[in-house]
Amino acid sequence: WSSDVCSSDLFHVFLRPAAWGASIPFEETFESRFFREHPEWRAVDREGRRTLHLSWAVPEVRRQTLAIFRETVEMADPAGVGLFFNRGMPLMLWEEAFARRFRAEHGVEILQVEAEDPRIHRLRGRIMTEYFRELRALLDELGARRGGKRYAISVAAFADRKYNERFGLDVETWVKERLVDQVSILVAYHTDGYAPPNLAYYRGVVEGTGVKLFPFVVAWRTTLWNEGKPADFCRLVRRWQEQGVDGIGVWDPAIEKGYGQEAYEGQPIDVLAYLGHRELIAHWAEHGVPLPHSRLVTRLGENEYSPWFPNTGY
Repeated sequence: WSSDVCSSDLFHVFLRPAAWGASIPFEETFESRFFREHPEWRAVDREGRRTLHLSWAVPEVRRQTLAIFRETVEMADPAGVGLFFNRGMPLMLWEEAFARRFRAEHGVEILQVEAEDPRIHRLRGRIMTEYFRELRALLDELGARRGGKRYAISVAAFADRKYNERFGLDVETWVKERLVDQVSILVAYHTDGYAPPNLAYYRGVVEGTGVKLFPFVVAWRTTLWNEGKPADFCRLVRRWQEQGVDGIGVWDPAIEKGYGQEAYEGQPIDVLAYLGHRELIAHWAEHGVPLPHSRLVTRLGENEYSPWFPNTGY
């Protein structure tokens, strides 16, 4: 990490794979025109209900994302591109495009097999691997125009292999074929809540490949997977570093809750801002995190801040 460098070489442009449509009252802000114009390409659940997701089993949907990446890379020339799969699932369900592909490959109707049939999981994985090969080819084409530059591909996957397999994230194949350059590990909807990252599994996947590994902490819940004190959080980060990760990612750096119940012990950002300083994190892990110099706001206008915070009636 460097505070004195700021260029496109540090940045990847990410897509959220499920960010097509939104429910009331957010539809006017977040819905895409492509989503509105193609209701026939939505993912459909096993009971036949259309979701607010477009299906990645539809070739036109995949091509739309490739076109977005092409435009972005040509315009901004970032270091790479990526997909935050924690935002989100599903990529495909039981809609006709996926059912047709399943029928062609297995000779049986998809509704005649169990919902969690491994063949469904494997087919999702094959479709997404085909997509990553197309994305890699696109980036290689664009990179050739810039003197052979290799645009990196990042993915944010789930805590463990079983969640990846269920939703079609064949991280092992992506790493083996060098379709991705960085793998992040994030908590996600539709998985086991806040399961800790299985670093042993992921280290085995990336070992010897040159693919970088970044477990993410959740900024608004830094008490996950530790005892809850700032020093405990530092010890968690230190353990990850000692296990050979390439860095620590920070998800959703919003400040909502500070450390400490009886006495204020600072905000998560007081520690998160120094994650790139390994020696300091190690020192804090052993000796504790110093209390902040800042003070809490105790009154703003008519509201005096206390455990009985306002606006809970809305």
